[in-house]
Amino acid sequence: MSGELRHKLNELEQKMSDVKGELEKVLSEIYDLEKRRRYLLLKMGELKDESKRYKSRLNTLKEEIKELNETLYDLEKEKGEKISSLKKLRERIKERLRAGSGLQRGEKKLETEISNLEWTIQTTPLSLTEEKRIIAKIKSLEEQLYFYRELNSMRDEVQTIKKNIEEIKEKINSCVNAIAEKISERQKLRGGLAKILGEINEIKLELEKINREYYDKRDRVSELRSKHKDLISQIIAIKKGIKEEKEKRKIDRESALKEKIKKEVLEKIESGKKVSFEEFKVFLEEGDANNI
Repeated sequence: MSGELRHKLNELEQKMSDVKGELEKVLSEIYDLEKRRRYLLLKMGELKDESKRYKSRLNTLKEEIKELNETLYDLEKEKGEKISSLKKLRERIKERLRAGSGLQRGEKKLETEISNLEWTIQTTPLSLTEEKRIIAKIKSLEEQLYFYRELNSMRDEVQTIKKNIEEIKEKINSCVNAIAEKISERQKLRGGLAKILGEINEIKLELEKINREYYDKRDRVSELRSKHKDLISQIIAIKKGIKEEKEKRKIDRESALKEKIKKEVLEKIESGKKVSFEEFKVFLEEGDANNI
C-alpha cells in the first residue's frame, strides 16, 4: 500500500512541477504582453500628439487658402473692372478721334499758332475789331487744342489702367503660386496624417489582439493556480496517509516486539531463568504480571 501511495505521490509531484513550470511560463508571457502593451500605448500617445499637430496645421492651411481664394476673387474682380474700364476708355478715344477727324492742325501747330497770335496781341497795335477777331480765333484754336489735350489725358489714363492691370496680374500670379504651395503642403500633410492614422489603427488592432491573449492567459493562470492548489491538497493528503501508514507500521512493529519479549519473559520465568530489568519492564507495561 505504501508503494502505491509513494508512486501516486511521485506522479502528483511531477504533475505539480509541470503545472508550476507552465504557470511560470504563462506568467512570463503575460509580463511580456504587458510590456508590449505599455510600449504600444506610449507609441500611440506620441502618434496622436503628432496627428493633432498635423490637424492643427491643416486647419491653419484651410483658413490661409480660404483667405487667399478670397483675395484672388477680389483681384480677379478688380482686374475685370479695370479691363472693362479700359475697353470703355478705348471706345471713348475712338469716338473722340472720329469726332476730331476733320481737324487739320496737329497739337504742336495749334500751340504754336495760339502762341503767335497771343504774341501779336501783346506786341502789335491792333484795332478793336482786329483784336476781337484774333481773340475769337485764339478761342477757336484753344477749343481744338482742348480736344488733343483731352485725348492725351485719356491716353495717359489708358497707360495708367494698363499698368494697374499688370500690377494686378502680378498679384494674381503671386496669389495663385501661394495657393498652389499651400495646397501642395496640404496634400503632403494629408498623406502624412493618413500614414499616422494608419499606424494608430494598426496599433489598436495589435492592442486588441494583445488584450485577447492577455485575458486568455489570465484565465489560464487561474486554471493552473486552481490545479496547483488541488494538487497540493492531494499531495498533502497522500503524505498524511503515508505518515499514518508509517506510524501504524511502527506501532505494529513495537507491539510485535513487545509480544515477543513478553513471550520470552514468560518462558524464562517458567523455566526459572534470569529476566533482565528491561525485559521485565516491558512485561509489566503489557499488564500481564498478575498472570505469573
